[in-house]
Amino acid sequence: MPCAGGYTPPWTNGVVAIPASTQIAISYVVWCVSGGTTVAKQFGVATFDTVTKTFVSNATAVFVGSPLDRTHQLGNPVLFDDGTGPAMYFTADDCTSTAFGACGAGTLKIARVALVGTRPWETAASYRWWTGSTWSTDPAAAVNDVSGITPIDTSIMQIGGLPGGPFVLLEEPDIAGGFRAWTAPTPTGPWTLRRSDLLVPDCGTGTGLDLCRAIIGHSELSIAGASSTIAYSAFRPSDQKVCVGWFTL
Repeated sequence: MPCAGGYTPPWTNGVVAIPASTQIAISYVVWCVSGGTTVAKQFGVATFDTVTKTFVSNATAVFVGSPLDRTHQLGNPVLFDDGTGPAMYFTADDCTSTAFGACGAGTLKIARVALVGTRPWETAASYRWWTGSTWSTDPAAAVNDVSGITPIDTSIMQIGGLPGGPFVLLEEPDIAGGFRAWTAPTPTGPWTLRRSDLLVPDCGTGTGLDLCRAIIGHSELSIAGASSTIAYSAFRPSDQKVCVGWFTL
């Protein structure tokens, strides 16, 4: 893959357990990092067996571009059955109006892969995009699924028994440590804004653009209930460490 004067790291952006198996699917985007810039080049999904501790398939890229368009930069896979059978759902966020370290407007689009056959997530033809009323093979038909979203980055997770859930979306609208939490009963919504006042502690001590980022939800540490406790992690440049925090819905 061409990347003049740089290198091409595959950055993992989500993991999901495959039903009735010991395997997990790991989504990733391959980037070209060169001269202080990053350009997305490929999206793919690898399959790993947690018992044998080996890759069942370290598949080649599903989608390729130079750059790879935002609708194909998928991540954060979750599982859901809408009544037509189990499927893997992916998100693709895009900030369409940027300012210094913040997002003024954006979109979140949803892709779906039905769990039919052998590793369908490895085949581009298996992917469908949500149009607002149906699923289309054309990514250009995808619509914004979360009204009012302004994402620099997002993270979606699934928490069983969560009121208003089971899906929780964490949205990072800027790099100053603030983030918002949304919930929905399905990956396609309807999404409801639950918290807009959340803040990662001690984020304002970075310099320039080196502030908080990678705000990721953790269902395995969260507790659902009348006042649900949601766990998250974030990179904090003040001490160059990943911090873990909790908030309630």
